[in-house]
Amino acid sequence: MSTRVLAATTIGAFRTEIREYPFPEIPPDAGILKIEAAGVCGSDWQAYQEDRPPRIMGHEKVGRIYRIGPAASRRGGLREGDRVALEEYLPCGQCNLCRSGEFRLCDETEARRPLRYGSTPVSQEPGLWGATGYISICIRTPCSIGLGMRSQPNSRPCVYR
Repeated sequence: MSTRVLAATTIGAFRTEIREYPFPEIPPDAGILKIEAAGVCGSDWQAYQEDRPPRIMGHEKVGRIYRIGPAASRRGGLREGDRVALEEYLPCGQCNLCRSGEFRLCDETEARRPLRYGSTPVSQEPGLWGATGYISICIRTPCSIGLGMRSQPNSRPCVYR
């Protein structure tokens, strides 16, 4: 893969352009997802109508792990090539809500830490927080919630923490 990434970047209300971003360094506790498919839902449409800082929209995505740091691989039992679907939320992973599976209610997913796939501005490093059909990769952080997907037809997804 190249050292640069192209992504459809929303730059204002009803305005999108293709921008180029540097391929990010991958910390030991994170990874890079090569996007296979992404969805844009009703909340994306509402956000697209508003004048917000530039961002890469799309928080419903599935892809294969392109690169993964050793700590992230050990923690999640994942390796390069595994298919995962990511949640939009980036919770703390440590509080009682996160540990009970209610990560959507974690304080870190709201105003105090507004990092979410598809709505975090590209000015927030590394910038690849969304996954429209025009982005080939996105960053996967230690707080990402992902569902591992196996090839077997009757397999059940597992939550990655």
